[in-house]
Amino acid sequence: MRRIAGVDINGWKDMAARDWSPGEEDAEKGKVFIVDGGVGSVAVRQESNSWVGGPQAALSHHGRGGGWGALGSRDRRVDLTAVVDDILNGSEHYPVETYAATVDALTRGGEALVVGLPDVPASNEAAQGRVLNIVRSQRRSQRLLWRPVAAFLHAIEEGAIARDAEGESFRFLIHSGEGLEVQTLRLRRDADHDAHVAPERDGFGTIELESIGLRNLVRFARQMVHKANPVLLEASCEESRLPLKLLCGEANGCDKEILRLDNGNWLEVAAPVIGPEMLCEVIGPADFSWTRLRTLQIHFCSRRSPSLSAQESFSSSNGAFRS
Repeated sequence: MRRIAGVDINGWKDMAARDWSPGEEDAEKGKVFIVDGGVGSVAVRQESNSWVGGPQAALSHHGRGGGWGALGSRDRRVDLTAVVDDILNGSEHYPVETYAATVDALTRGGEALVVGLPDVPASNEAAQGRVLNIVRSQRRSQRLLWRPVAAFLHAIEEGAIARDAEGESFRFLIHSGEGLEVQTLRLRRDADHDAHVAPERDGFGTIELESIGLRNLVRFARQMVHKANPVLLEASCEESRLPLKLLCGEANGCDKEILRLDNGNWLEVAAPVIGPEMLCEVIGPADFSWTRLRTLQIHFCSRRSPSLSAQESFSSSNGAFRS
Protein backbone atom coordinates (compact mmCIF):
# COMPACT_ATOMS: atom_id res chain seq x y z
CA MET A 1 0.00 0.00 0.00
CA ARG A 2 1.30 3.46 -0.91
CA ARG A 3 2.32 5.80 1.86
CA ILE A 4 -0.01 8.80 1.61
CA ALA A 5 0.77 12.22 3.07
CA GLY A 6 -1.61 15.17 3.11
CA VAL A 7 -0.38 18.69 3.78
CA ASP A 8 -1.77 22.21 4.17
CA ILE A 9 0.89 24.91 3.77
CA ASN A 10 -0.59 28.31 4.54
CA GLY A 11 2.11 29.94 6.68
CA TRP A 12 -0.21 30.61 9.60
CA LYS A 13 -0.36 27.09 10.98
CA ASP A 14 1.00 24.38 8.70
CA MET A 15 -0.15 20.82 9.26
CA ALA A 16 0.36 17.44 7.65
CA ALA A 17 -1.13 14.01 8.16
CA ARG A 18 -0.15 10.55 7.06
CA ASP A 19 -1.51 7.03 7.37
CA TRP A 20 1.85 5.59 8.40
CA SER A 21 4.71 6.32 10.77
CA PRO A 22 8.40 5.40 10.44
CA GLY A 23 8.38 4.13 14.01
CA GLU A 24 5.13 2.19 13.83
CA GLU A 25 5.25 -0.07 10.81
CA ASP A 26 2.64 -2.36 12.34
CA ALA A 27 0.21 0.41 13.26
CA GLU A 28 -3.47 -0.39 12.86
CA LYS A 29 -4.99 0.33 9.47
CA GLY A 30 -6.65 3.73 9.29
CA LYS A 31 -4.64 5.24 12.15
CA VAL A 32 -3.70 8.85 11.48
CA PHE A 33 -0.38 10.44 12.42
CA ILE A 34 -0.28 14.24 12.67
CA VAL A 35 2.77 16.36 11.85
CA ASP A 36 2.47 19.84 13.35
CA GLY A 37 4.37 22.45 11.34
CA GLY A 38 3.84 25.07 14.05
CA VAL A 39 2.51 28.62 13.80
CA GLY A 40 4.14 31.34 11.74
CA SER A 41 6.09 28.95 9.56
CA VAL A 42 9.28 30.03 7.81
CA ALA A 43 11.96 28.66 5.53
CA VAL A 44 15.64 29.38 6.09
CA ARG A 45 18.61 29.43 3.74
CA GLN A 46 21.65 27.38 4.69
CA GLU A 47 25.30 28.05 3.90
CA SER A 48 24.90 25.78 0.86
CA ASN A 49 22.15 28.15 -0.38
CA SER A 50 19.60 25.35 -0.11
CA TRP A 51 16.38 26.01 1.79
CA VAL A 52 15.00 24.17 4.83
CA GLY A 53 11.39 24.36 6.00
CA GLY A 54 9.19 22.96 8.74
CA PRO A 55 9.75 22.95 12.52
CA GLN A 56 13.53 22.68 12.05
CA ALA A 57 13.54 26.02 10.22
CA ALA A 58 11.39 27.71 12.86
CA LEU A 59 13.84 26.68 15.61
CA SER A 60 17.01 27.59 13.73
CA HIS A 61 19.04 30.75 14.35
CA HIS A 62 19.13 31.61 10.65
CA GLY A 63 17.66 35.01 9.84
CA ARG A 64 16.87 35.99 13.42
CA GLY A 65 18.95 39.17 13.43
CA GLY A 66 22.38 40.60 14.08
CA GLY A 67 22.70 38.96 17.49
CA TRP A 68 23.28 35.64 15.74
CA GLY A 69 26.17 36.84 13.62
CA ALA A 70 26.34 36.09 9.90
CA LEU A 71 23.67 33.38 10.24
CA GLY A 72 21.27 36.00 11.54
CA SER A 73 21.13 37.97 8.29
CA ARG A 74 17.43 38.58 7.74
CA ASP A 75 17.54 37.58 4.07
CA ARG A 76 18.13 34.01 5.25
CA ARG A 77 14.58 33.71 6.64
CA VAL A 78 11.35 33.91 4.62
CA ASP A 79 7.79 34.05 5.95
CA LEU A 80 5.68 31.31 4.30
CA THR A 81 2.52 33.45 4.24
CA ALA A 82 4.31 35.76 1.79
CA VAL A 83 5.48 32.79 -0.29
CA VAL A 84 1.95 31.36 -0.51
CA ASP A 85 0.63 34.76 -1.61
CA ASP A 86 3.34 34.86 -4.28
CA ILE A 87 2.36 31.46 -5.63
CA LEU A 88 -1.37 32.22 -5.77
CA ASN A 89 -0.85 35.65 -7.33
CA GLY A 90 1.83 34.59 -9.78
CA SER A 91 4.42 36.96 -8.30
CA GLU A 92 8.12 36.19 -7.92
CA HIS A 93 9.21 38.08 -4.84
CA TYR A 94 10.37 34.95 -3.01
CA PRO A 95 12.01 31.69 -4.18
CA VAL A 96 9.49 28.88 -4.64
CA GLU A 97 12.08 26.47 -3.23
CA THR A 98 10.97 27.70 0.21
CA TYR A 99 7.51 26.20 -0.36
CA ALA A 100 8.92 22.94 -1.70
CA ALA A 101 11.28 22.66 1.28
CA THR A 102 8.39 23.10 3.71
CA VAL A 103 6.26 20.48 1.95
CA ASP A 104 9.20 18.04 1.96
CA ALA A 105 9.90 18.64 5.66
CA LEU A 106 6.34 17.74 6.66
CA THR A 107 5.76 14.84 4.24
CA ARG A 108 9.17 13.14 4.15
CA GLY A 109 8.82 9.48 3.20
CA GLY A 110 5.41 9.87 1.56
CA GLU A 111 4.90 8.14 -1.79
CA ALA A 112 1.68 9.98 -2.66
CA LEU A 113 1.12 13.64 -1.84
CA VAL A 114 -2.15 15.55 -1.40
CA VAL A 115 -1.91 19.33 -1.09
CA GLY A 116 -4.76 21.40 0.35
CA LEU A 117 -5.68 24.64 -1.45
CA PRO A 118 -8.00 27.50 -0.47
CA ASP A 119 -11.26 27.34 -2.45
CA VAL A 120 -11.19 30.99 -3.53
CA PRO A 121 -10.81 32.69 -6.94
CA ALA A 122 -7.08 33.22 -6.39
CA SER A 123 -6.65 29.42 -6.61
CA ASN A 124 -7.39 29.46 -10.32
CA GLU A 125 -6.06 26.98 -12.86
CA ALA A 126 -2.80 28.89 -13.26
CA ALA A 127 -2.20 28.91 -9.50
CA GLN A 128 -2.99 25.19 -9.30
CA GLY A 129 -0.43 24.53 -12.01
CA ARG A 130 2.18 26.53 -10.14
CA VAL A 131 1.62 24.50 -6.96
CA LEU A 132 1.86 21.19 -8.83
CA ASN A 133 5.05 22.27 -10.59
CA ILE A 134 6.65 23.17 -7.27
CA VAL A 135 5.85 19.88 -5.51
CA ARG A 136 6.31 17.63 -8.53
CA SER A 137 9.04 15.01 -8.10
CA GLN A 138 10.08 11.66 -9.51
CA ARG A 139 9.40 9.72 -6.34
CA ARG A 140 5.71 10.35 -5.75
CA SER A 141 2.37 11.30 -7.26
CA GLN A 142 0.65 14.58 -6.46
CA ARG A 143 -2.89 15.83 -6.34
CA LEU A 144 -4.70 18.90 -5.07
CA LEU A 145 -7.73 19.06 -2.79
CA TRP A 146 -9.89 22.02 -1.85
CA ARG A 147 -9.74 22.77 1.88
CA PRO A 148 -13.54 22.88 2.44
CA VAL A 149 -13.92 19.61 0.53
CA ALA A 150 -11.27 18.07 2.78
CA ALA A 151 -13.07 19.40 5.86
CA PHE A 152 -16.37 18.02 4.51
CA LEU A 153 -14.87 14.55 4.04
CA HIS A 154 -13.50 14.68 7.58
CA ALA A 155 -16.91 15.72 8.93
CA ILE A 156 -18.52 12.74 7.18
CA GLU A 157 -15.85 10.40 8.55
CA GLU A 158 -16.34 11.71 12.09
CA GLY A 159 -20.14 11.58 11.89
CA ALA A 160 -20.60 15.37 12.11
CA ILE A 161 -22.38 15.13 8.74
CA ALA A 162 -24.72 12.16 8.37
CA ARG A 163 -24.26 9.99 5.31
CA ASP A 164 -28.02 10.01 4.76
CA ALA A 165 -28.12 13.82 4.49
CA GLU A 166 -28.18 13.57 0.71
CA GLY A 167 -29.09 16.84 -0.97
CA GLU A 168 -28.48 18.98 2.12
CA SER A 169 -26.19 22.01 1.95
CA PHE A 170 -23.38 22.77 4.36
CA ARG A 171 -21.42 25.99 4.62
CA PHE A 172 -17.77 25.91 5.65
CA LEU A 173 -15.98 28.90 7.17
CA ILE A 174 -12.20 28.69 7.18
CA HIS A 175 -10.20 31.37 8.98
CA SER A 176 -7.45 32.75 6.74
CA GLY A 177 -5.18 35.74 6.43
CA GLU A 178 -7.72 37.68 4.36
CA GLY A 179 -10.86 36.90 6.40
CA LEU A 180 -13.22 33.92 6.33
CA GLU A 181 -13.03 31.64 3.31
CA VAL A 182 -16.69 30.68 2.78
CA GLN A 183 -17.85 27.77 0.66
CA THR A 184 -21.19 25.97 0.42
CA LEU A 185 -21.15 22.27 -0.45
CA ARG A 186 -23.97 19.79 -1.04
CA LEU A 187 -23.87 16.12 -0.10
CA ARG A 188 -24.35 13.85 -3.10
CA ARG A 189 -24.44 10.07 -3.49
CA ASP A 190 -22.53 8.33 -6.28
CA ALA A 191 -25.06 7.05 -8.81
CA ASP A 192 -22.88 4.04 -9.63
CA HIS A 193 -21.75 3.27 -6.05
CA ASP A 194 -24.60 3.76 -3.62
CA ALA A 195 -22.33 3.44 -0.57
CA HIS A 196 -20.15 6.35 -1.68
CA VAL A 197 -21.04 9.94 -0.79
CA ALA A 198 -19.11 13.09 -1.60
CA PRO A 199 -19.43 16.87 -1.50
CA GLU A 200 -20.58 18.75 -4.60
CA ARG A 201 -19.26 22.27 -5.20
CA ASP A 202 -20.45 24.91 -7.64
CA GLY A 203 -17.52 27.19 -8.38
CA PHE A 204 -15.16 28.99 -6.04
CA GLY A 205 -16.09 30.16 -2.59
CA THR A 206 -15.78 33.75 -1.37
CA ILE A 207 -13.85 35.69 1.26
CA GLU A 208 -16.01 37.44 3.85
CA LEU A 209 -15.39 39.56 6.97
CA GLU A 210 -11.94 40.80 5.99
CA SER A 211 -11.72 42.66 9.30
CA ILE A 212 -11.24 39.37 11.15
CA GLY A 213 -8.56 38.10 8.78
CA LEU A 214 -5.47 36.82 10.54
CA ARG A 215 -3.34 39.57 9.00
CA ASN A 216 -5.47 42.22 10.67
CA LEU A 217 -5.65 40.35 13.98
CA VAL A 218 -1.89 39.71 14.06
CA ARG A 219 -1.29 43.39 13.40
CA PHE A 220 -3.43 44.22 16.45
CA ALA A 221 -1.79 41.52 18.59
CA ARG A 222 1.64 42.87 17.65
CA GLN A 223 0.57 46.35 18.76
CA MET A 224 -0.57 44.90 22.09
CA VAL A 225 2.73 43.05 22.57
CA HIS A 226 4.64 46.27 21.87
CA LYS A 227 2.39 48.23 24.24
CA ALA A 228 3.07 45.72 27.02
CA ASN A 229 6.81 45.73 26.21
CA PRO A 230 7.79 49.26 25.07
CA VAL A 231 11.42 48.18 24.92
CA LEU A 232 10.59 46.33 21.68
CA LEU A 233 10.02 49.69 20.00
CA GLU A 234 13.44 50.89 21.06
CA ALA A 235 15.63 47.80 20.90
CA SER A 236 16.98 46.06 17.81
CA CYS A 237 16.31 42.36 18.31
CA GLU A 238 14.83 39.29 16.71
CA GLU A 239 11.09 39.40 15.99
CA SER A 240 8.73 38.23 18.74
CA ARG A 241 6.52 35.24 17.91
CA LEU A 242 4.04 36.06 20.67
CA PRO A 243 1.41 37.86 18.50
CA LEU A 244 0.48 34.86 16.34
CA LYS A 245 0.95 32.41 19.22
CA LEU A 246 -1.54 34.39 21.28
CA LEU A 247 -4.10 34.30 18.48
CA CYS A 248 -3.61 30.57 17.89
CA GLY A 249 -3.88 29.67 21.57
CA GLU A 250 -0.24 28.59 21.84
CA ALA A 251 0.61 31.37 24.31
CA ASN A 252 -1.30 32.94 27.20
CA GLY A 253 -1.17 36.30 28.90
CA CYS A 254 1.95 36.75 31.07
CA ASP A 255 3.89 34.00 29.26
CA LYS A 256 7.55 34.92 28.85
CA GLU A 257 9.65 34.97 25.69
CA ILE A 258 13.42 35.39 25.46
CA LEU A 259 14.70 37.36 22.48
CA ARG A 260 18.25 38.06 21.40
CA LEU A 261 19.33 41.65 20.84
CA ASP A 262 21.44 42.56 17.83
CA ASN A 263 24.35 43.30 20.21
CA GLY A 264 24.28 39.72 21.49
CA ASN A 265 22.52 40.39 24.80
CA TRP A 266 19.17 38.92 25.80
CA LEU A 267 15.77 40.47 26.38
CA GLU A 268 12.77 39.02 28.24
CA VAL A 269 9.29 40.10 27.14
CA ALA A 270 5.86 39.16 28.50
CA ALA A 271 2.70 38.32 26.59
CA PRO A 272 -0.23 40.68 27.23
CA VAL A 273 -3.73 39.52 28.05
CA ILE A 274 -5.93 39.92 24.98
CA GLY A 275 -9.62 39.53 25.79
CA PRO A 276 -12.48 38.89 23.34
CA GLU A 277 -13.80 42.41 23.91
CA MET A 278 -10.51 43.84 22.61
CA LEU A 279 -10.79 41.81 19.41
CA CYS A 280 -14.39 42.97 18.97
CA GLU A 281 -13.17 46.56 18.98
CA VAL A 282 -10.67 45.74 16.23
CA ILE A 283 -13.20 43.87 14.12
CA GLY A 284 -15.90 46.54 14.44
CA PRO A 285 -19.41 46.18 12.96
CA ALA A 286 -19.73 43.26 10.57
CA ASP A 287 -22.26 42.38 7.88
CA PHE A 288 -23.51 38.82 8.31
CA SER A 289 -26.16 38.98 5.57
CA TRP A 290 -24.21 36.39 3.54
CA THR A 291 -25.00 33.75 6.21
CA ARG A 292 -28.72 33.74 5.44
CA LEU A 293 -29.64 30.44 3.89
CA ARG A 294 -32.43 28.21 5.16
CA THR A 295 -31.66 24.62 6.20
CA LEU A 296 -27.97 25.45 6.01
CA GLN A 297 -25.66 23.83 8.54
CA ILE A 298 -22.49 25.80 9.22
CA HIS A 299 -19.18 24.16 10.01
CA PHE A 300 -16.47 26.45 11.34
CA CYS A 301 -12.93 25.41 10.48
CA SER A 302 -10.44 27.06 12.80
CA ARG A 303 -6.66 27.01 12.73
CA ARG A 304 -6.86 26.96 16.50
CA SER A 305 -8.29 23.43 16.47
CA PRO A 306 -6.46 21.47 13.77
CA SER A 307 -7.67 18.00 12.89
CA LEU A 308 -6.46 15.98 9.95
CA SER A 309 -6.94 12.55 8.49
CA ALA A 310 -4.54 11.10 5.93
CA GLN A 311 -6.88 8.68 4.23
CA GLU A 312 -6.89 8.47 0.44
CA SER A 313 -9.29 11.40 0.41
CA PHE A 314 -7.10 13.42 2.84
CA SER A 315 -9.04 15.28 5.47
CA SER A 316 -8.18 18.88 6.15
CA SER A 317 -5.94 20.59 8.65
CA ASN A 318 -9.02 22.52 9.62
CA GLY A 319 -11.31 20.52 11.88
CA ALA A 320 -15.01 20.73 11.00
CA PHE A 321 -17.35 21.63 13.84
CA ARG A 322 -21.14 21.91 13.86
CA SER A 323 -22.31 25.34 14.99
